[in-house]
Amino acid sequence: MLLCGHFYGQIAGNQIIIKKKNYVLIGFLTGIAVLITTAFFCGWTGFFQEGIDNIGTGDNPFQDYIIKPLFWVTMFGIVPALFVGIWFGWQIKRKGNKHSTQQVHL
Repeated sequence: MLLCGHFYGQIAGNQIIIKKKNYVLIGFLTGIAVLITTAFFCGWTGFFQEGIDNIGTGDNPFQDYIIKPLFWVTMFGIVPALFVGIWFGWQIKRKGNKHSTQQVHL
């Protein structure tokens, strides 16, 4: 999750500071991207550890370990991702504006 946050944070910083995109939208989208990417990769970890042994039985391990966690994490995480994404986007914009005004005065 930390690696995804770092990767998507760099993209958000580029979009907000350099390309002057809307910080609310970019913050929300990158927050959702971190959430979905992390849930997807964690689901595969569980699938390979436990679910792969259940292939061919009455269980559907792909659905149990990949689809269901991705769905539920997205459903319950979308509202917190909205608030945290807006806050992080605002922080990026604020720090970018402060940094650019300091360079102008130098």
